[in-house]
Amino acid sequence: MRKSVMLFGLLAATMLFSSCQKEQDVEDALSKQTSKNKFSAFKFDNSTNIVAVDWSAQNSKFYYWSTQGFAIFGNFNDTDPPGSSSYPFSVLAGKIPSDIVETVIYAPEGGGVNKCYAYYYDGTVTSGISNDLSFHTTATPYFCPTGYNPSNIVGMSVDASGKLFTWFNDGKVSVGRSLNHTHLYNLTAPRSYSLPPGKTYSQIIAIGIDRAHSNAVYTWYTDGTVSKGNWLDLDATAAPVPFD
Repeated sequence: MRKSVMLFGLLAATMLFSSCQKEQDVEDALSKQTSKNKFSAFKFDNSTNIVAVDWSAQNSKFYYWSTQGFAIFGNFNDTDPPGSSSYPFSVLAGKIPSDIVETVIYAPEGGGVNKCYAYYYDGTVTSGISNDLSFHTTATPYFCPTGYNPSNIVGMSVDASGKLFTWFNDGKVSVGRSLNHTHLYNLTAPRSYSLPPGKTYSQIIAIGIDRAHSNAVYTWYTDGTVSKGNWLDLDATAAPVPFD
């Protein structure tokens, strides 16, 4: 009888230890999984949740912002290369990340601090830094061409000469000056631009200009691809390739 009780106790202890060990193993696995810093997998889904992208002269990298409130810098086809980690960003009180139409990064003409300009669907723009988009200035109105509103914008960026380009969802692009970042068409009224074959305007996530490489225009799409071209022909240089 004593042997039976001891045997039962041993079995129960073994089962309890096994159960606790399995729970610990699960917790360890989840801990390892959730602490992974892979931006595209854990901070946003590239094909749906990028809210804005632009190139910065500060480090010659593309900065990505997500609807979940995280940012990271990487390459045109890799949002999180080795050595890059995601970090939270803030927007002006009363706004949320998904209110952002696009961001534009540049230093004012004539020199000055590199700033991130965030344009919102309510027709206002703030300036700040990559992790605080209203660090420098609060919201001020910006102006679209006649017949357009912020919901028509699919991409914005600045070239090396200080021109501010705005692409719209009807296949038109206007040009303003970064010196007057609230006026999106004071240089060139909307004119036509072309897409890669098979793409639609609604597939455009963001557009950014690499000012260090001949003003190359990169366009990211919801199908997880990115093309390279110029401001009037979005795949003039390279057809769309995958990004992650």
